[in-house]
Amino acid sequence: MEIMSDLQCPAVIVFSCPGGHPQDSIRELRALNVHNLYSDADTDAQAVAQVWGRALGLPVLTDPRLDGPIGAVDELVQDVADLARGETTLMLIAPALLSSTLVARCSNISARFADNHPLAPGASVAVSVDSAGWFCTRWDRVQP
Repeated sequence: MEIMSDLQCPAVIVFSCPGGHPQDSIRELRALNVHNLYSDADTDAQAVAQVWGRALGLPVLTDPRLDGPIGAVDELVQDVADLARGETTLMLIAPALLSSTLVARCSNISARFADNHPLAPGASVAVSVDSAGWFCTRWDRVQP
């Protein structure tokens, strides 16, 4: 059996839309073994990030690229993916910006799919990012 190095493993980015009840997600987040936590500067996102950061023992990294435009979010995700191969990173981002970014970048997500499955506050999306590109593995409660 061949063991892959972290450099060969994809980074997993879990995007979450601020809202809902942040305490309800802590058990699931602990199971994901999150290594990094990013948030945009939005007050609601920061409030959720602080709750999750305390629960996970992680600092909240505020990055203005999570406020858009799509190209800036794309740049941040690529930077994180390059540095965090084999790790899981959590990013809090507005639902509309998340949908448009993932439609533009994920090979398996179309605009029609995103329109048929709108992301509500508290929704989360998991994406695998490696040299082959972005691949959505979970769109809230739906597998694409």
